[in-house]
Amino acid sequence: MLNPIKHLQLLFLFTAFCISATLNAQENISYTYTQGFKFIEKAESNIMDGNYAEADKLLEKALQADYGFCGNAWASAHGRINNLKATSLIEQGKAMDALAILEEVNGCNLGADCSKRDELKIRALVSLYGKERVIAAIDNHRDFSEPESYFETGYSAYLPDVNYLLRFSASATGNGSGIADSLSFIKSQRFYEQLQ
Repeated sequence: MLNPIKHLQLLFLFTAFCISATLNAQENISYTYTQGFKFIEKAESNIMDGNYAEADKLLEKALQADYGFCGNAWASAHGRINNLKATSLIEQGKAMDALAILEEVNGCNLGADCSKRDELKIRALVSLYGKERVIAAIDNHRDFSEPESYFETGYSAYLPDVNYLLRFSASATGNGSGIADSLSFIKSQRFYEQLQ
């Protein structure tokens, strides 16, 4: 059963977020929507070429573009920017910094690529601890949590072997009556494929 008070709280928080984003965005806007997405594309190309400093400059410019104050374009752009920052950091051997940035990628329902975010989390963990230890950490997970309402998309599982709370969005979903086997559920997710 959906809790109406919780939904009102979520609606209030989303409205407050949009208002705050609008006020902050108006102060920092230097580029158009189109320019912003071009900066993102160029940054991606620079990361693929190993030009991390140039990519960082382009991503900073992309953050100064007007994607609107919230919604699909804003979530998509900011999600891509943070995913690219994390990719750059992982490739530079700064996986712990990448994990911190990946925790900021939200807005899955609004266009952020949370599937990519979750894949990058696993990639960062593998960079830090190795593939076998990450697999063991997932096998030994505890405190599995499902979304509490229709409006939430996040699952989580604590991985004590690496001291990390893995928050993820489901690419494969449960049967609607709760997830009986959390390990099988986690292993059915797209991000887990890179561990096989």
